[in-house]
Amino acid sequence: MQGNNNTFAFHKDLTATMREGLRGSGLPFQRETTGQLPYNQVTGTQYNVQNLIPLAIAAEKAAKEQGIPAKDADMRFMTLKQANSQGLSVMQGAKATKIAFLTWTDKEPVLGQNGEPEVSEDGKQKMQAVQLDKPILRAGNLFHAWDIKGNGLQYGRGKSAEENEAALDRAEALIKASGAVIVHDPKVKEAFYDRFKDRINMPPVDSFPSREALIGETVNQLAHWTGHESRLDRQSGPNGSSYRSREELTTGLGAWAVLNSLGVTGATFDSRNRHVPGMDKLLEGSQYEAMRCCKAADQIRDHLMGLERKKDITAEVSQEAELEAGSRTVTEGKPTHEMPSMQVMTPEQELAKAIQDAGLELGGKPVIWTGETVVLEKGKGTYSATKDVIPEATIRNHETGIRVSWVASGHKLTTEAVKMQEKKTQTVRKERQTKREQAKAAEKSLEAKMPPPAKSKGQSRGLGL
Repeated sequence: MQGNNNTFAFHKDLTATMREGLRGSGLPFQRETTGQLPYNQVTGTQYNVQNLIPLAIAAEKAAKEQGIPAKDADMRFMTLKQANSQGLSVMQGAKATKIAFLTWTDKEPVLGQNGEPEVSEDGKQKMQAVQLDKPILRAGNLFHAWDIKGNGLQYGRGKSAEENEAALDRAEALIKASGAVIVHDPKVKEAFYDRFKDRINMPPVDSFPSREALIGETVNQLAHWTGHESRLDRQSGPNGSSYRSREELTTGLGAWAVLNSLGVTGATFDSRNRHVPGMDKLLEGSQYEAMRCCKAADQIRDHLMGLERKKDITAEVSQEAELEAGSRTVTEGKPTHEMPSMQVMTPEQELAKAIQDAGLELGGKPVIWTGETVVLEKGKGTYSATKDVIPEATIRNHETGIRVSWVASGHKLTTEAVKMQEKKTQTVRKERQTKREQAKAAEKSLEAKMPPPAKSKGQSRGLGL
């Protein structure tokens, strides 16, 4: 069982794509943020940075051919098989965008008692899915929404003023949650991160032309801030060095991914453009540099977006305490209608309302609590929900960029139910931990096959698939 050999040329294609963009009209991260990133219309999958770059370029190209501004590009993609499953078809002559990914499953022939492969009635060899000890690298082909016949384009929708304000509020909350030391100094003309003092130095707030510009530059500097040895431990260097070029490319991709994940539109950081020649030279020196920088950018996004998740968890803990207090009040004989946290709705009803508040609809379907990603309204959004002790869910509206971390507040599980859920939670956590350990081991194995950066002591964390 081996991966598609064509996949291993992906790093060369990515390098060529990024160098062409740098030398031409620029890459997506060099332009204003649009508040959206490419995603799978059917599954709601959010892609890694190394796949986001070619997909975003493909979406911008499709928008240009339709006379639509890049900021309004339709970011939906799907495979041929997914299109057919939706009763749709790919237009003749459409060109797919290639992506790369790791998979832990493969197919192998079904063997009979005599050890020979079994054949079905139609003469085809029977195959079965198997779990792998080590992941294999595969290539995938995605078609843009414009190439799907009968799909219906979603260009030019734009975002309301309320949605834009909500995205900016969300970004400011993330900045605050980071705990980074940020100093606005009248003497500072251009923002920079001081690695030795572990401090972000910014010009005065009123020197920025807009709230978007201020937030964009702050998140950009936060991306540099993640490189401190106490966090992601990346190496930088003076202007013109390969270390600095690598850091600028990495943080540019990371900040771009974070800002768009937050739904922020109109944010820029033009100061990075002076490093473009160095970035191009860096990519020319090694065909693996593009993958390394994308991998590091994924880590930046995970680190910064994780700050938001930590904030949500803190709120959840507070809510659990409130629920516990409400439970004690019931025991003391006080009526439930006097407790704000005790509502009449069931968890299913409460989640359905939260989904509706996010601009989506369940469509009359029952809530699925297994933790799997459930697609709503043919890819308009998704949710994933669990009942681990307290029912919770993550809701995403891909059209508006809204992301909601929902926790049930209207009920209290029985003691028996809590014990059952705790047992289930422990099992799920062990399974997830095992998968994480397997993924780390596989990533180290892949890294070992890649040549290190020339004369670099900085950390390189592999393919990032």
